Amino acid sequence: MVESSIILKFIYAMIHGYGRIHVFFAESTAFKGMKWIFQLPARLFRNGFENNEAIIEESAAYRLLDYITGRLHLLIGLFLFFMVVLPFDAWNNMYALTGNVLLVVLFAIKTVIREDSRLSAVSVSVYGFIFALSVLLAFVTSIDIMLSLRFFVFYVDAFLLLLIIVSEIDSMEKFEGMFKVFLAGVTLTGIYGIIQWIIGIPVSSSQMDVTIESNLVGRVYSTIGNANNYAEVLVLSLPFYAAFFLNGKRLLGKLVYIAMAMPVVLSFLLTYSRSSWLGLAFAGIIFILFVNWRLVPVFAVIGLAAFPFLPASIRGRIMTIFSGDSSSSMRFIIWKQVMPAIKDFWATGTGLGSDIFIRIMRRYPVEKEAVHAHNIYLQILFETGIFGFLSFLGMQLHLLVDSIKTTKKYKNPKANNYIYAAVSALFGFLFIGLVEYVWHDHRVMLFYFMVVGVLIASLRNAKEA
Repeated sequence: MVESSIILKFIYAMIHGYGRIHVFFAESTAFKGMKWIFQLPARLFRNGFENNEAIIEESAAYRLLDYITGRLHLLIGLFLFFMVVLPFDAWNNMYALTGNVLLVVLFAIKTVIREDSRLSAVSVSVYGFIFALSVLLAFVTSIDIMLSLRFFVFYVDAFLLLLIIVSEIDSMEKFEGMFKVFLAGVTLTGIYGIIQWIIGIPVSSSQMDVTIESNLVGRVYSTIGNANNYAEVLVLSLPFYAAFFLNGKRLLGKLVYIAMAMPVVLSFLLTYSRSSWLGLAFAGIIFILFVNWRLVPVFAVIGLAAFPFLPASIRGRIMTIFSGDSSSSMRFIIWKQVMPAIKDFWATGTGLGSDIFIRIMRRYPVEKEAVHAHNIYLQILFETGIFGFLSFLGMQLHLLVDSIKTTKKYKNPKANNYIYAAVSALFGFLFIGLVEYVWHDHRVMLFYFMVVGVLIASLRNAKEA
């Protein structure tokens, strides 16, 4: 396996040389050729549209499509709303793929009838393209391509959502319109989670160590179906409530966002997800560091002072972080037994998905059976190899560095608050990924790519503004 020193050198080179790499990539023949292929259908249809524009514009179908595509950002918001509020038992991953394909088709139509609309592929960093190519390579070279097919479709689905958000959200107004609709859905899941808790949730020994925890209560999972997965969605969402609160012009508007966030925060606590609690704390630190680093000690003191006033069940759950339990020890066992497989397949990976993971791990002696590596970084390295792993790290570090540079250079408090929210949500989520495979649930994976898309679009909008 590649030594850690090589990884550190890669990170250093990425931070200090990214600008030159990105310019080289954007001006390369390969990228220009790929961009030309992507935009070819729009150009061909555009020529036909311009030749018959007077006739087409008189049709009812044109007027309907013009109206819809002019509000595509709201449709994306409704799609995200639908994705977060639909209960787990009613959810089907085909809904996401169908929705994303429909949004892409509508955006393609928009590029034909609106000359100022273009696919913003160049906004996605070189590391994002390398990661996408690594995923494709892992699929093609999989030990069982049919086992990987379903998971390859998941990645395609996620990349489509990323691309449509980056391309469509070309103004702060569109971002706000889209995200307000999504946050309304998140608030509804918080209310549903509280109702779920009031009615009563059975305690699951698979989710809590009943031998060391007292005051056991069932863990809220709301619409997502798993308490940890639901908490991960909330870590990706909660920082945006803070951004909208800070950007509120009137007291009433600020109070609305506080009211919307309250059931979400309560449901988040009732998930009893320790990794996500730590992830949100980490996200909060990043957000405060961006806004005003001097406030970090103040909020740390407030957090410690509030601890004795928390319910006994939550205090007890927090203390198990330090005392340890079967769940924590299980992760160390899984990480250790995954290493031999990573050493054998570090170059190209094994292929995509938990089905491949289970099959490969049967070749090795295991103390604890698992369906994934319980760590997003190990899982990506396991599936896609070293290039997928390094490009994934490159994506995250580039977004962080670009966010710091952009918010320092462009003094736009309103735009910067949204960037702060996206960066803190992203890295709070990635912090959870140290102990969880946070893409195990496809909806959670999609929400991660949603935040990445929002961050890329926000950075571009801040620079263009």
